[in-house]
Amino acid sequence: MVVPTAIVMLSILRVRLDAVRKDMTAHIQVTVSPNPSPEGVTLHLRTRTGTDSALFAANNSSNLYITTSTDVEIKGISQSSTANNIRLEALVEGVGVNARDFTVLFVTFAFRNSQSQTVSSTNSGANDYLLKVGTLGLVTRLSRGTLNNYWGTGVELVGAVSPTNYTGIVTLRRTMDAKCTYNNHSHSTM
Repeated sequence: MVVPTAIVMLSILRVRLDAVRKDMTAHIQVTVSPNPSPEGVTLHLRTRTGTDSALFAANNSSNLYITTSTDVEIKGISQSSTANNIRLEALVEGVGVNARDFTVLFVTFAFRNSQSQTVSSTNSGANDYLLKVGTLGLVTRLSRGTLNNYWGTGVELVGAVSPTNYTGIVTLRRTMDAKCTYNNHSHSTM
């Protein structure tokens, strides 16, 4: 057996490689030393346990052959059934020289706002909402809490992460499209 002479580092370019979102890509930096590698490197994606699927975006395959340091994209195809069940391996002449496990995540949201709904008991902001609005109801109403005499609509976004045993960080980014204040029937600020 020939001992591989290439050293392969799997490092992060723009995202952490603990998860790839379903239907999205993660950019991974692969460093080969020496560069270029005389043997070449096969990057291989495989499912260790459960069900899921991830592919290299460049060729829609679970294998990608490289000879130099490069950036690669991994695409999440189907969500993982359990956390850390996909392995990215770097192989030189069939011998594994580096590996990293990750998860394909699927995050869903539900928009809650109706007369019959209240803020969820597991919502960490429920007490603050009650203090400011005066009720846990998710309705459009005149506030009776610390925001006294302020009209507002209560809504709650409830998210679910799959697989449920994923313990990594999920970051949600919100942006405000517009904010308007009305004085009687006239628009006063934006």
